[in-house]
Amino acid sequence: MPSSTTNMGLYKKNPSTDGNDTFDINTMLNDNWDRIDSQVGGQLGNSAPMAVNLVNGLQVVTAPKGAPYNVQNITGRTLVNLLGRLGNGESVYQWTATPSVLALDTSVKVSGNSSFKLTWSGSGAGQDLAATGSTITIKDTSKYILVGSVKPNVGTAKIVPITYNGGTVTGDYASLVPVISDTTKFNLSRFKFTPNAGSNVMQLRMVVGASGNNANFDEIRMFEVTSAEYAEFDGLTAAQVAAKYPYVDDVKHVNAPYVIKYGENLLPTFGEWGTTNPANSAMYITDPYSVTIVKTLAGFSTYNATNIPIISGQQYTFSAAVSVSNIGGTIGAGGYYNIYTYDKNGNLIASFNTVPYAIANGSMIFNKTFTTDSNAASVTILVGADTGVTGTFTFTNPMLNLGTTAKPFKPRNDDMLAFPNVQLASSVDGSVYDTLFKRDGKFFVEKRFKDMLLDGGLSWGQTNDYAGYKRLVSNLGANVVSSSQRAVKYDGKVLSTVGAIDGAQLNDDGNFFLDVADSDSGWGETYMPLIAEMQAYFNGWAMYDTSNSSFPYNRVDGNFKGWFKVIGHTNGTGTLPTSYAPNWTPYKLIYQLATPTFEEVQIDAGMSLHEGLNQIEVGQGGVVREKATPIFSAPNWFINDVGLTPSQLKNRTSVILAVYKNGIRDSKWSIDSGNPYGKQRAYCSPVNYDPTATYEVSYIALDQYLLAAPVQSVNGEVASNLKTVVDTLSTNQADQDARISANEILARQIYNVPQKTSAAMTLYVDGTNGADNNDGSAGKPFKTIQRAINSVPQIVNHAVVINVAAGTYAEGVSIRGFSGTREIIITGDTIASTSRNVILFEMSYNSTAIVVRGFNINTTSNHGVQVSGCAKVLLSDLNIVGNAANYGGIVAEYSKVYIFNNVISNRLTAILSHVNADVMTEVNSGTSNTYATYAQYGGKIARNSTQPSGLHLTTTGGINVSDSGVLNPWGDNTQANRSRVNYGSNTTQNLNAVTATKILFQAGGVDNLLEFNSGTARFTAKSAGTYNVSGVIVWSSGMSTSVGRNITIYKNGSPFRNIFGDNGSNSGNPIIPYMMNIDLSANDYIEVYVQTSSATVLGSGSSIDVVRIA
Repeated sequence: MPSSTTNMGLYKKNPSTDGNDTFDINTMLNDNWDRIDSQVGGQLGNSAPMAVNLVNGLQVVTAPKGAPYNVQNITGRTLVNLLGRLGNGESVYQWTATPSVLALDTSVKVSGNSSFKLTWSGSGAGQDLAATGSTITIKDTSKYILVGSVKPNVGTAKIVPITYNGGTVTGDYASLVPVISDTTKFNLSRFKFTPNAGSNVMQLRMVVGASGNNANFDEIRMFEVTSAEYAEFDGLTAAQVAAKYPYVDDVKHVNAPYVIKYGENLLPTFGEWGTTNPANSAMYITDPYSVTIVKTLAGFSTYNATNIPIISGQQYTFSAAVSVSNIGGTIGAGGYYNIYTYDKNGNLIASFNTVPYAIANGSMIFNKTFTTDSNAASVTILVGADTGVTGTFTFTNPMLNLGTTAKPFKPRNDDMLAFPNVQLASSVDGSVYDTLFKRDGKFFVEKRFKDMLLDGGLSWGQTNDYAGYKRLVSNLGANVVSSSQRAVKYDGKVLSTVGAIDGAQLNDDGNFFLDVADSDSGWGETYMPLIAEMQAYFNGWAMYDTSNSSFPYNRVDGNFKGWFKVIGHTNGTGTLPTSYAPNWTPYKLIYQLATPTFEEVQIDAGMSLHEGLNQIEVGQGGVVREKATPIFSAPNWFINDVGLTPSQLKNRTSVILAVYKNGIRDSKWSIDSGNPYGKQRAYCSPVNYDPTATYEVSYIALDQYLLAAPVQSVNGEVASNLKTVVDTLSTNQADQDARISANEILARQIYNVPQKTSAAMTLYVDGTNGADNNDGSAGKPFKTIQRAINSVPQIVNHAVVINVAAGTYAEGVSIRGFSGTREIIITGDTIASTSRNVILFEMSYNSTAIVVRGFNINTTSNHGVQVSGCAKVLLSDLNIVGNAANYGGIVAEYSKVYIFNNVISNRLTAILSHVNADVMTEVNSGTSNTYATYAQYGGKIARNSTQPSGLHLTTTGGINVSDSGVLNPWGDNTQANRSRVNYGSNTTQNLNAVTATKILFQAGGVDNLLEFNSGTARFTAKSAGTYNVSGVIVWSSGMSTSVGRNITIYKNGSPFRNIFGDNGSNSGNPIIPYMMNIDLSANDYIEVYVQTSSATVLGSGSSIDVVRIA
């Protein structure tokens, strides 16, 4: 009989039964060919790619086939918050409360560190308010929207704009704005208005409704919008308003855009899950996606995957396998799962916890489909054992996928397409914009706008003197569009046009004019400032008369000039400042270029969609493979812990995406929210940490309002059939062959994968004419010093020289983790001058020599130079004179530093040697320091020739020696010939119960006279004397309040003295210090023994330190 094929339904005959049938061309050929063409032709024929245009935030995209996603372009956007930083809830100094009390509240906030809290303090009826002390310039021909977050605590609250013409009210909108009454959360207040005719300024008010009321306000912003945006505003949901018009400080552009395609499985490996009540059971990971809980005690024991991003109103399915054995106790839910969804503020919305659970021995599959609520933002998945149950529970292959059907298990495999060094701006109305686009497999940015800081690095002149203000000018060059400027004052105020205080204007000849108030600058009506004094103002300094402390400065003889901070009028000095005032944020300017420029940009990784539903996130503020400095704090190594400052990343984190080890993703690191700088930190156990490796972190920055405006759209495409998939892959491969891959660029140039130098290197930096996607040659210099440093291989066996051109570099320069036999020289000027300005230098954990010379370091809120854990550092010709009464000029710890020919002034301590640092200071100068040199905690300072002004101090075991020198306690200066040993353990060690066990110390640090044998863990004295023996013993497991322990020093093979003993510890991994003095004859030897009443395990990190003290 005839039949049909399974997949395409092709008609076929059976030779044994249909051999005599007449051959029918239509049935046997034509119909079958049509079916083949219908099924296969659609996949092999020419088909246009499917457009996939993405918007900001999370979304679902359905792909017909698994295929690469090709970004076509991303356009720029600039948000100009006309309130500047007025509404960010971080400072009250621009507000006047009448008669209420306005304070900062750090406990309730939307973003940043605090919000405003307005409390009625008057009496009687009516409304209490806080009004701005300054006004905002507006135009009666423009349209505006006003948005803010309001949380009434008692009563009601609102945000009210009042418009004026001069001192006459032209519009009071108090009765038109929304009144917020929901006291349970921050609510979005939204209002649009067109100023009445004649309106030219506006005052903003925060209002609480009546006596006894109080409310919190945060993220207040106001934008000028187009007519189309104004018309659509009322139709937007609150979520759409928040997404399209988010809070930003003053002026922000799209910065570091990224696209993440989450894997089909949204759940990470168990190493990234947290745990609950691990003391109630033995909990261990047997495989990246398999955990076992052996439960013997009462109490819940769970693994928790937290903060998994989800989309509101979307269906998801969770599945996992569970195996149970030896179940007993009060079974309850036995082995179970929980699903909880949360809103963006972390508030619980719903739980999806339904049977069946694993309540008997055997195996089963969890399977739960759920639909998220309209305001859901994240989900937490728990698997574990119920409080009363006992037994062994193994959970494997947890899976969370989009849709209503549990998919076959796959490990999580996210793709990320990131542009870490890209900034995209636009005009206010969006008609002109920067564009990121792809051509021939490479990405480029067409730049139509330029950003710059207006500080003392520019040359300024004065053109006119008006009543109350002076007009200054600086030329920016010819590539400008007239009147395209957007200037922001130091306090965040967006400047208006010239003709009044805080006006700005850019002309087509490149002249930029700025109207500066005498009350800001300190230049009186009769005074004409010098160029250097104008530069000082743009570095944050106002002038005053030191003869009578009057402000502003009005003398005509030029005598008794003084300067103090523009903000607060503190930190006075009689010397013309050349660096930034403490905590100064300079003016900044963005303007349109007459002729656009084109720059090639680098990307990180790439992205493919899988067939079916894809969860995709578009955002900004993505930081890709930032070099990290892990810090050990028992029992783990940490990255981005708020209590371990060197471990902190540059920005507070929202989400840590991945940790990389030597350029490869390292799954041994766990992510949690324990004590992070931001929302997440990373940690790993000592056994998984490699001290020789370079670690990097990719993450999303938390404080978006400080960094970027949101990406509005990403235009891209994906192949629509099999032929276009193959064509796309072929094209991408050809593009890849024609250029260095993005991953190689990141690994070799930008993100410091360890490698050795193969020859001497000379790099060039030019902050004015350089670009960070250049190669660093003399003809194509880098733009930033940090980019040059990041281009240096980690192992430096050939000389490296970085030449820095004159200019202002608004960066703190970090030099970390270099080793090798040669030096890195970072050279600016040949003298201590102000030609090359940086914020600060930080050097840590470098075994190669580092030389830094010829820079003006202008930080006033940190140490000028901080050196930690460096073998050899030379600092010369540095000018560190900014007022920083609470900070040091040069601070060293665990390092050897030579300090020569520097100027250090206005510091708490000019030179600080801290915690075993060895410092030589010679021919240095400076004034107005509290301490010139300060040695403490074993730090040593040797002084020769001139030193900065101030006292020379020694405390807490420091040594501070003048050029006449000092003898050590033995009458000579040969400490290197005296006994000193420091060894530590680098692995675990098992201790049997009631058995004295010698502690092994394998890792050597110091052994001056070769007196310690790491094989026998024995110190043998070469000379008779008194020795101090100290250290710590670190347990990793087994300790409890019922386990006794003793630490004993053995001398010549026999117990000599018990130096520690107790009956146990509340901690499962305590760290116990020990110390004693002991008299030894030549060839006497000592060892450290430990005995515990039950079997325990020592962790790595135990140590012994032996010093001859007499």
